[in-house]
Amino acid sequence: MKKVIIAGGLVLFIFSCSTRTQGTASTEKPVYKLTDQQFATAKNLFETRCGKCHDLPKPEDHTAEKWKPIMDQMAPKAKLTDEEKNWVLAYVSTNAKKQN
Repeated sequence: MKKVIIAGGLVLFIFSCSTRTQGTASTEKPVYKLTDQQFATAKNLFETRCGKCHDLPKPEDHTAEKWKPIMDQMAPKAKLTDEEKNWVLAYVSTNAKKQN
């Protein structure tokens, strides 16, 4: 009986030390496919609006996954419309750092 209790305690200890996995983060590509004109407009918006109040980050400074929350936070400050935000997100995601 003592061995069963020790074995059970050992099993619980091992499971409590294991790392818990949570759902994998989305690695979806942007849904917006930009025309050449839209891409140029998105690049211009990024350079003018996103660099207006602070140093302009390079698109390759972050992964596409990381750019989404950045854009969600910064787009209202840059007074981007939803469409402009999506275009800029597509631009930076296209040029973003590749995930390892």
